[in-house]
Amino acid sequence: MPTRELQGIWIYRSFLNSPNAVGDFNKLTVWEAELSIEADENAPLFYGHLGERPVKVKGEEPYFHIQGKFAEGTPSTVCWRAVGKKDSAFDGWVYDYTGVLNPVWPEGKAGNRPTIVGTVIRTVKHGEAPAGSVFSFIAIKRDFVEPRVRIPLKKEVLDLMGSLEHRLHHQLWHASRDQWANLSDAKKLLVRTHGWQPGPLNGERNATGPGRYINGAGEDFLFMHRQMITQVRAIESIDSWQSVPGTSALANFTPGFEATQVGNVDGYAIPEAWIVPGDPDTTHWLHELRRTSTLYGRFLVWQAQYTDPVYLSRITLGEMGARVEATIHNWMHMRWASMPRDPETDEPVPGGRAPLDFDAKWLKPEYD
Repeated sequence: MPTRELQGIWIYRSFLNSPNAVGDFNKLTVWEAELSIEADENAPLFYGHLGERPVKVKGEEPYFHIQGKFAEGTPSTVCWRAVGKKDSAFDGWVYDYTGVLNPVWPEGKAGNRPTIVGTVIRTVKHGEAPAGSVFSFIAIKRDFVEPRVRIPLKKEVLDLMGSLEHRLHHQLWHASRDQWANLSDAKKLLVRTHGWQPGPLNGERNATGPGRYINGAGEDFLFMHRQMITQVRAIESIDSWQSVPGTSALANFTPGFEATQVGNVDGYAIPEAWIVPGDPDTTHWLHELRRTSTLYGRFLVWQAQYTDPVYLSRITLGEMGARVEATIHNWMHMRWASMPRDPETDEPVPGGRAPLDFDAKWLKPEYD
């Protein structure tokens, strides 16, 4: 999905193409605005808005509708046409853009983010501004607004979920169930010595083996997560989704929207997928999870299945728990997951914390 790289909110700036030194860069500036792009998942097409974001949208603000194409390459190129909103100050204005999408540097540090650099031509005359005038522009991608910003949790909840005890318990609980059949006898003995085995002693319930639908592992899953949700709700009242959310726009010009809401307006927007070095299968999965076809072809199908009284009446509670865990539970975690980042430097960590890196920084709430 090459156009996924374009999707997001960009800061747009255009400049005069002066061939002479000016000394003062302010003499070159033409316009600063917001460029919001939504991408077509099934074709190299994109669309969106270009305009100045007001503090609060009233509805009569002028802006451009944009529609364009993306060509993957080294570098990738973009072109789009911007047409002024009808019955606004931009009505009748038409500009055409061509540019290059510059990826981030693999070894880059501060200021390392995607940019679009190119030129724009005034295609149609408006007022005293003649057709054919050409300018340069640069667009710099803004950071994705995380759900925790839009739907913040109380500090007490973050402290509980991010504590050393909770993180280790959660990881050990899942890992022992998922990997029990693959553990050596020595490791199984060690886990049993502490009473941490998944299920009764010498009757452990493997969560990934062929017997997972009948061995009670699904009930373990439901019970543990019910306990965890109860812990959180004892601190803060949190509502449940009654249905899986669809895709959410990052920005729009609907009257009433405020500038502070731009970028993941309701907290349900899906962050970009990323490349996990050396793991093409996970990388592919992260991208597929975000497709609209996956929403309709998997998530909503599972939702219908797990809320169907007839279906539920035909299976045990253990089978339901096992199926929920392996499908909608695990997939929803990763559909809304963002690129892991170092909690101290904010640098991307595509593979997450290294297994044997126990630095205390990974316990910070920022490493979510």
